[in-house]
Amino acid sequence: MADDAAMRYDNTQFYLISWVRLLHALLGWAEARVLAWVHACGHWKRIHDPDHIIFHAMPSYWARHLLIPDSLRARLPHERWLDLLGDLQSLFAEEDRQPHRDPTAIDWQRYKVPYEQLLATYIDELQNQSDPSL
Repeated sequence: MADDAAMRYDNTQFYLISWVRLLHALLGWAEARVLAWVHACGHWKRIHDPDHIIFHAMPSYWARHLLIPDSLRARLPHERWLDLLGDLQSLFAEEDRQPHRDPTAIDWQRYKVPYEQLLATYIDELQNQSDPSL
């Protein structure tokens, strides 16, 4: 059973709070930028429909593509981009297994170093491919 704190949040609040906290911790986004993204991509409408399929995946799933810098995305072959999306989802697997937690209790900042290390792995791979003598 979910704890009392988590029960204060409906799905809409859970997703919004999670996105704001995740994108601030890993990308430094302000709340206004996160909300602009939520509106621009159509998630605002989706999270206000209690039967929408968006709720079949955790908030991090819907935001993970934002965590890949455009400069990296432009250089990654499609298959490696898909691999990186999967690796990002694996990074957040612990949070995804606890879907009824209080979103303010999730410490997204603790993922900052592993996230940066994951990106560095893909960047290094691309650099090694472009200069095999490295």
